[in-house]
Amino acid sequence: FLEFARQQAGGDDLINAFMAKGIDTPADLDAVLRARGQRGLEELFADFAAANAFIGSSAEARYSYPSGLAFRTPAGPTDQDRVTVGNTLASSTHEYAARYVELPRAAMTIHFDGARQAKLLPTDPHSGKAMWWSDRADGL
Repeated sequence: FLEFARQQAGGDDLINAFMAKGIDTPADLDAVLRARGQRGLEELFADFAAANAFIGSSAEARYSYPSGLAFRTPAGPTDQDRVTVGNTLASSTHEYAARYVELPRAAMTIHFDGARQAKLLPTDPHSGKAMWWSDRADGL
């Protein structure tokens, strides 16, 4: 994603701006992009996901890798991500990830349900309000 962002939103100057800011969160990335007059993180990531599906085809510039990186195979659905007429698909994906689904060429209704926020850690504070997490990195 960072290579796509670099090519689409300011080149090496963008990466230098990220480093100068001290990026820790997606909000930090978004703030730097917007301060530089670029599309925000959500929109840039959506363009990135589309660009990966359009590899090898002629798409609008915002949906392509401008410097001609040697990608050969577009992103596409896995076998379990193909829907046929009359069937349903229920799946999930992680934040800032893409899942490519093949839909039939037929009239259909699509329902999407997704959370706007996700937990940083897979636990809740004992007090219900706050907790200490040391990030000791014992496994490094």
